Amino acid sequence: MFFFEPNCGKMEQALDVKGLIKALRDRRYRVRRAAAQALGRIRDGRAVESLIAAMSTPSDRVVAAEALGNLGDIRAVEPLAAALSDHSVRCVAAKALGNLGDPRAIEPLIRSLGDEEGGGARDVAQVLGNLRDARAVGPLIMTLGHWDGWCRRAAAESLEKLGESKWVEIVKGDNEDFRRLGHSRDPRVVEPLIKVLLQRWDHVSCRYHREVRCLAAEALGKLRDGRAVEPLITALGKEASVDIAQALGELSDSRAVGPLILALGAWDGPTRRAAAESLVKLGESTWVALVMGEDGDTRRLGQSHDARAVDPLAKVLCAEEECLYRGWGFASDRACGAAVALGKLGDERGLEFLFRALDRGISEAATALAEFGDSRAVPPLVKALEAGSCMETRRSAAASLGRLDDSRAVDPLIKALDDSDKNVRNLAATALGELNDPRAVEPLIRAANQSDYGNRSAAILALGKFSDSRAVEALILALDNFDGEAQSAAAVSLIGLGRELAGESLVRALRHAETFIRKGVAQVLGKLGDARAVAPLTSALSDRHEDVRSAAAVALSELDAEPEVILRAIEVLSQDRAALSERVIGDVNGEEYMGMEETRRQWGIRLEFLDRKIEEMKRRIDQ
Repeated sequence: MFFFEPNCGKMEQALDVKGLIKALRDRRYRVRRAAAQALGRIRDGRAVESLIAAMSTPSDRVVAAEALGNLGDIRAVEPLAAALSDHSVRCVAAKALGNLGDPRAIEPLIRSLGDEEGGGARDVAQVLGNLRDARAVGPLIMTLGHWDGWCRRAAAESLEKLGESKWVEIVKGDNEDFRRLGHSRDPRVVEPLIKVLLQRWDHVSCRYHREVRCLAAEALGKLRDGRAVEPLITALGKEASVDIAQALGELSDSRAVGPLILALGAWDGPTRRAAAESLVKLGESTWVALVMGEDGDTRRLGQSHDARAVDPLAKVLCAEEECLYRGWGFASDRACGAAVALGKLGDERGLEFLFRALDRGISEAATALAEFGDSRAVPPLVKALEAGSCMETRRSAAASLGRLDDSRAVDPLIKALDDSDKNVRNLAATALGELNDPRAVEPLIRAANQSDYGNRSAAILALGKFSDSRAVEALILALDNFDGEAQSAAAVSLIGLGRELAGESLVRALRHAETFIRKGVAQVLGKLGDARAVAPLTSALSDRHEDVRSAAAVALSELDAEPEVILRAIEVLSQDRAALSERVIGDVNGEEYMGMEETRRQWGIRLEFLDRKIEEMKRRIDQ
């Protein structure tokens, strides 16, 4: 141990090897470094063991390895080979082994060449070229798939020294190296290209990684080597791209059919189109007409009637579900189309994905679940109908529950009659009519009597589905309504019930106190064609209100009445026509007012109708 700082420069000039060896154990790093460098320059074999020992100290490892390389003593081969596993000293150790030129260094150098994470591959490749050992050819070709362009170029130059000169023209150190490797038509590049395709390089940008993967896939497609099929399938599953899909098509291997069909659900439109075109090369021509690379692809997949389309559609729904979960708050056209397509396919595997999509607010999933007709869809649809769901989802859920014919939906639909959204209320009423459960009659009657005009008609039409006396009475009362749409709905419903169910009640209603009801009943009786209505309608020709008399006359024209009754009906209609004509003449001579043109048009239509009916009844009498 020196009590003062030794002067390594003077010891080097004096060739004081022992002094320098002693300085290797100094506590000061700068002294140890200077001593090791001096010993490397002196190149005295007595320093080998001491320098090997110095390599056990991490801080001295680099300068000791460099010095051992300069000494040229083969005793340093094994410690230097062991040092290749240390990323911090690999470059220096490789160069040192190259200086030694011992064939025992080949295998350790080859092993370190394959460790891309540690770095130093460029120096190792250069050393292997300098050693000119044929064992290095394969590993150097494998290095042509390295992420670093300088390293690829070094490997190509080393291969030239080993008699493989073509690689220097192919590998320039840029990204196009991978495309040019495909043009080489050399099967030995398949493995390095597969490495590029599958290996994840965390120390390079995503853009670079994506670009070189695509180039490697393109090259593998050109090589047409069966070894590339499984790696390409794996890469397609991780991150589908146009080049990977096209490469699988070029290889024409049936193992790629399933993965390519799954890629029809890829996020990227060109990738979906490339997958469809590749499937044509594999004998699957159906898909190319359905997948155009547009948002409508998912909907068209439902037209394939192929159960294999379930997987790509489910893939779309899962991806969209993730987007919604992250707070995007909307479903894309592709996700909505996927839900519709799953409904058309009717494959039970799609149910679970539709349940999850419905829970995420994709309203088309509710409609698709109705296509299945499966009772398992009722609980998710009931949940979607609750007030917490979005408006569109509640609407779809209400409509779908009506199609499933399950009594569990009745109470939730009755509750939905009070929903804040008018369309949900209407669809709930329609659904209750489809379910035809007696529990819904009273709630529908209440809905039909509400002041909300928009909700009345749907409830009234729904009541027309029930063979229930309560529904018939409610429909008759609905004829007394200032809402023309509700009146028409009540008439349609009564006609739909038929004369067996509604006939007697309608005949009794001709004596109702309300004019609108008597008029509406007369119109409905004419449409029902019930002979029992002739007598009460004949009596209605004497009603105190002209609208009821006119409606009864028109109704009788539809029935098989006696000529005397028809003549009386003609007389009533003629009186009605004369009164309307006087009104028209008076209006023409009067003052102009807002809406006058529309009023005149309606009166003209009424006059034409009365003329036509009168002529029809006259012809009946003549016959």
